[in-house]
This record gives sequence, structure tokens and C-alpha cells, in this order.
Amino acid sequence: MKLVSYLSTIFLIIYSDAGYALGAGVAGKIEFENKNLSYYNGTSWFTIDYSIGASCSGYAAGTIHFDSPQMRFCDGTDWRIIVSTPVSICAPASAGAIEFNSPNLRFCDGTDWRRIEAMALTASPSLYSSPAPSIQALGDASALTGVGTSSGTEPWIEVTYTQPKTTSSATFRQLDIEAPGIWGVHYLNGASYQYHDGAGWVTLATLSGFTNAGAAITFSHASVTGNRFRVVRLGTTGYLGVGEFVINP
Repeated sequence: MKLVSYLSTIFLIIYSDAGYALGAGVAGKIEFENKNLSYYNGTSWFTIDYSIGASCSGYAAGTIHFDSPQMRFCDGTDWRIIVSTPVSICAPASAGAIEFNSPNLRFCDGTDWRRIEAMALTASPSLYSSPAPSIQALGDASALTGVGTSSGTEPWIEVTYTQPKTTSSATFRQLDIEAPGIWGVHYLNGASYQYHDGAGWVTLATLSGFTNAGAAITFSHASVTGNRFRVVRLGTTGYLGVGEFVINP
């Protein structure tokens, strides 16, 4: 089954079915629930990853808007940008079209079909109870939200994609919440950024340069393709805290 929606303008509104509960559905169905968009690929529900955009005051929660070259949706407070990767060419006249191309949703940005990516987050087995692990917290460009681990040997935080992702850079920010010096630069500087090549973990960058100002830093590396990426403090026993962990297209 395919879900295809062609726009007569660049504005598209999709309302969720308020009576529909996650857990069952038709492949390609989109659902808005708890400030998140999810889609069903015929087997499982996936939360669509996003980053914070501008205020969406005046728009209903769940509104989807094509803002060339990206799709975004209103969570009731902010526009959320749908993270995506180009996968094939589409016609300019189809800009804004949404299509279910099993097992993913994709949309046309006027040049390319862009696969809508679903992400899941895992972290150290001994999770710190606050903040709770959240892929949204790692992508909101804030040092006041993120993921931290309890003290352990070589603590790590991993992001896993449902489909392989090609990337040549990643952006990080320190985690600094509750009080300066509790979560901060000393739990991120010196950590290693790695990806799994199918056989083992390969270090792409050693993180450094973070200050108490909380500025984000982007680390570039040779292009790699994988679906598992992590930050780890190699050779140490202690905590790891990350405020922002964004794997760039």
C-alpha cells in the first residue's frame, strides 16, 4: 500500500485519528501522539526523529507543513523538523509529496526523495535516572537537556538507526544541568565518537574544546555508513554526559 499526498500549495495538514491507539495499524499510517509523530511500517511503530524549529503558535498540534526543502510538524508549541536523508530523485512538481515506500515514509523536497528516519536510543546499562534517555533531548540544541550515565567502566551512549546512515560529521554539546560542575565539560572532553562498521567500533573523532559556555562543536571525519554510533569514555571509570549528539547528513 502507498500513501501519496500531492500538495496544491506548500502547505499540508494531516490530522491524526484521535480514536486510534498505537500498537496496530495499516502500513504507512501516521499518528500524532504525546507531541510526537509516529508511523507504522507494517510491523512496528517508529517515532520520527526531529529537532526544534520556530514557534508554531496559531497552528493545531499535529499540523504538517512543507517548508522547502524540509517537512516539519507542530507539536503544539514548536515546529519540529523531520530529519531525513536523500535516497533517490523525484520530479520538482512533486515537491511536498509524501509516499510510503516500504518500510519507510519518504517525501519529495523538489529534487530528491528523502527517507524519513526513525531513531532509537540506548545508553550505558547503568543509566543515570535523571535525565532519562531521550533522542529528543540529544537533538534540541540545549546544554540543559541530554543523556547521562551512572559511573561505570568505559560509559557509553549509543544512537541506533533503523536504516544505515551515511555521514561525515557529528555535532556535540556538553550536558550542564542542575548546577555548573555537576554535569559539564569534564564528562565529555576526551570522549571518543565511534561508529560500528559491522565488525567492531571505529573511532571517528576524539572530543575536545568544550567549555562552560555550552557551545556546540562539530567534528568532521571521512565519510562512513552505519546504523550504530556512540560516544564512549575509553580507558576510564566514571560518568559520561552529553547535551547534544546530532549525526549530520
